[in-house]
Amino acid sequence: MRDVPSAQLSDPYRVRQGDTLSGIASRCGRSTADLQRINAIKDVQRLRAGQTLYLSEASAFGVSVLFLDAL
Repeated sequence: MRDVPSAQLSDPYRVRQGDTLSGIASRCGRSTADLQRINAIKDVQRLRAGQTLYLSEASAFGVSVLFLDAL
Protein backbone atom coordinates (compact mmCIF):
# COMPACT_ATOMS: atom_id res chain seq x y z
CA MET A 1 0.00 0.00 0.00
CA ARG A 2 1.29 3.44 -0.90
CA ASP A 3 1.52 6.20 1.68
CA VAL A 4 0.11 9.09 -0.34
CA PRO A 5 -1.40 12.11 1.42
CA SER A 6 -5.10 12.61 0.68
CA ALA A 7 -4.37 15.98 -0.93
CA GLN A 8 -2.74 14.09 -3.79
CA LEU A 9 -5.74 11.83 -4.48
CA SER A 10 -7.76 13.14 -7.38
CA ASP A 11 -11.51 12.60 -7.53
CA PRO A 12 -12.25 10.46 -9.45
CA TYR A 13 -9.29 8.26 -8.56
CA ARG A 14 -7.68 5.70 -10.87
CA VAL A 15 -6.82 2.50 -9.00
CA ARG A 16 -3.15 1.51 -9.13
CA GLN A 17 -1.54 -1.90 -8.77
CA GLY A 18 -1.45 -2.84 -5.08
CA ASP A 19 -4.22 -0.45 -4.00
CA THR A 20 -6.92 -1.72 -1.65
CA LEU A 21 -10.30 -0.14 -1.08
CA SER A 22 -9.55 0.26 2.63
CA GLY A 23 -6.22 1.94 1.83
CA ILE A 24 -7.83 4.35 -0.63
CA ALA A 25 -10.62 5.08 1.86
CA SER A 26 -8.17 5.88 4.63
CA ARG A 27 -6.10 8.15 2.39
CA CYS A 28 -9.13 10.15 1.23
CA GLY A 29 -10.81 10.33 4.66
CA ARG A 30 -13.81 8.16 3.78
CA SER A 31 -14.97 4.79 5.07
CA THR A 32 -14.69 1.64 3.00
CA ALA A 33 -18.50 1.34 3.22
CA ASP A 34 -18.89 4.85 1.77
CA LEU A 35 -16.67 4.05 -1.21
CA GLN A 36 -18.48 0.74 -1.74
CA ARG A 37 -21.85 2.51 -1.79
CA ILE A 38 -20.75 5.44 -3.97
CA ASN A 39 -19.14 3.12 -6.54
CA ALA A 40 -21.65 0.21 -6.30
CA ILE A 41 -18.85 -2.23 -5.43
CA LYS A 42 -20.13 -5.63 -4.39
CA ASP A 43 -16.79 -7.37 -3.77
CA VAL A 44 -13.97 -5.24 -2.34
CA GLN A 45 -11.46 -7.94 -3.32
CA ARG A 46 -12.10 -7.32 -7.02
CA LEU A 47 -10.52 -3.90 -7.54
CA ARG A 48 -8.58 -3.73 -10.81
CA ALA A 49 -5.64 -1.53 -11.68
CA GLY A 50 -6.94 1.19 -13.98
CA GLN A 51 -10.46 1.10 -12.52
CA THR A 52 -11.98 4.51 -11.78
CA LEU A 53 -13.35 5.15 -8.29
CA TYR A 54 -15.37 8.15 -7.21
CA LEU A 55 -14.31 9.43 -3.80
CA SER A 56 -17.35 11.63 -3.13
CA GLU A 57 -21.04 11.75 -3.88
CA ALA A 58 -20.53 15.05 -5.68
CA SER A 59 -18.21 13.53 -8.28
CA ALA A 60 -20.26 10.34 -8.61
CA PHE A 61 -23.74 11.84 -8.74
CA GLY A 62 -23.09 15.51 -9.43
CA VAL A 63 -25.22 17.26 -11.98
CA SER A 64 -24.15 20.39 -13.73
CA VAL A 65 -26.90 22.67 -15.00
CA LEU A 66 -26.29 25.23 -17.70
CA PHE A 67 -28.87 27.90 -18.49
CA LEU A 68 -28.67 29.67 -21.83
CA ASP A 69 -30.36 32.96 -22.54
CA ALA A 70 -32.15 32.72 -25.87
CA LEU A 71 -32.17 36.49 -26.30
